[in-house]
Amino acid sequence: MSIAAALEPFLAKFQSDIPLAPFLYESLLMVMRDTMIRFVKPESLAYVQNNAKIDLQKNENLPAKSVNLGFATKVALNSARGVTEKDVLELDYSF
Repeated sequence: MSIAAALEPFLAKFQSDIPLAPFLYESLLMVMRDTMIRFVKPESLAYVQNNAKIDLQKNENLPAKSVNLGFATKVALNSARGVTEKDVLELDYSF
């Protein structure tokens, strides 16, 4: 839900009859960076320029224990049946 909420302004902006193609690259780049912040280590993103690529197959670029799952996921995990406190603590979600 949090990713959808982040994408909604982008999608609404470009559903227009006004020619917005010149602004598409910059807006899409911002959406990609905002999304990648959730899954890629900050030090891997720090040196990335506009055209650089991050190898998402390398474990050193992906923080397996610090993925930002969002507030709604935390609430859902706390109220889910069959999920132990240990299971929840294994996920090191950052808010």
